[in-house]
Amino acid sequence: MSAVQQVALAHEGKVLVTDAGLLPEQELGEDDSDDGYRLALELVGADVFLAPVVRLAARRYLAVVGCRALPLPPGRWVPLAELSGQVGEVGEVVARCVREHEVDPPALRPAWFRPGWYDAVEAWVDAALDRAGRRRTGVMRLVRTWSLSTVLRIPTSDGELWFKAPCDLFRAEGAIHRAIGRHFPDDVPVLVAVDEERGWLLMEEMGGATEGSRAEGAGPALATRWAEVQIASLRMLDDLRAAGGLVRDAEVMVRDFRTVLDAATDLPGLAPDELVAILDVADEAAAMVRELWACGIPDTLAHGDLHVGNVAWDGTALRVYDLTDACISHPFLDGCHLALFDDRHPPDHELIDAFVAPWRAAFPHARVDDAIRLAPVADLVFQADTFDRIRRATEPASAYELGTLLPWLLGRLPAAVAAARRT
Repeated sequence: MSAVQQVALAHEGKVLVTDAGLLPEQELGEDDSDDGYRLALELVGADVFLAPVVRLAARRYLAVVGCRALPLPPGRWVPLAELSGQVGEVGEVVARCVREHEVDPPALRPAWFRPGWYDAVEAWVDAALDRAGRRRTGVMRLVRTWSLSTVLRIPTSDGELWFKAPCDLFRAEGAIHRAIGRHFPDDVPVLVAVDEERGWLLMEEMGGATEGSRAEGAGPALATRWAEVQIASLRMLDDLRAAGGLVRDAEVMVRDFRTVLDAATDLPGLAPDELVAILDVADEAAAMVRELWACGIPDTLAHGDLHVGNVAWDGTALRVYDLTDACISHPFLDGCHLALFDDRHPPDHELIDAFVAPWRAAFPHARVDDAIRLAPVADLVFQADTFDRIRRATEPASAYELGTLLPWLLGRLPAAVAAARRT
């Protein structure tokens, strides 16, 4: 089912409209959900977002954008004050977004929706490139932006670079990435520069980082290599803690799971009977989390969202990126997430086997099979806690960006508990 996205290009108190006095709009199909930001910019010839995308109604959205480095496109421009008369209530939303961008940002709104942020990034990038003996050869291009992060591509005299800024919740990502890179330089993106205080990362281009360029066999290669990295990470956990990596062990997981459940009654998208079913298995799920931790596998570096979409693989070199959720936790959460989490496909036992092989060799007395059985329950608990943290750190107006993911995660828990119980 397609959605409709209206796009308001605002500049110095004016907004671009069609000849009919309406905002330009476009249809977004299911496959365009991750490209809506790019399509919005292309529709009106803009290059930055002034505010997060606003959901006006079911499957109807508004993107308020601007021109920073691009020339203003020709067309009919109307004063912002007249826009509400042209397009009704949507005009009031546009005016509010522009006001919030310029003078009154809501609490929890990321800095990249505020004036001067791109100028600060550009100055920081240029200084970093100068230290590296390189120079920027063009304007920065927006790749993705939302309430959790923004990603830019930077053309330079020696190839393109990637820039990433995380939201405040994940500000430690820069320091965590640097710490992991010191110990595993061939397994994560190469850093050109990092601002640990702001969490900014400037990274080298990677081969095979997109779905279209990723070589076949990424899943098994990732499963085996990441298990090896985790085993080797036992020597660098102090560095990971010092960088801000959270310790999410069994007791932390159980404690935070209770916090998630306390808020579950207020979650949209969770039916009363689903909530009853979740609460019925909550104690058993917590017991399974503790049992997983008792299987004889030590806590290690955990990616927190390990899947093939977060790996660059050109058939030879493999680098794991998007370390936003990296922490110290049970390693089998990553293996389970990689092999089992996508419920559109059957469990990938080849990936499970590839992941656990290094662990069987390194810890021959561990209860590996029990850990495999229990990890899907613990991963749901882990992910539910992660997205509850995100929900609480995101401005309410942008909560829709994550859709009904938290209710969906919790809703899967009764079946996961039953499966772990039967196996």
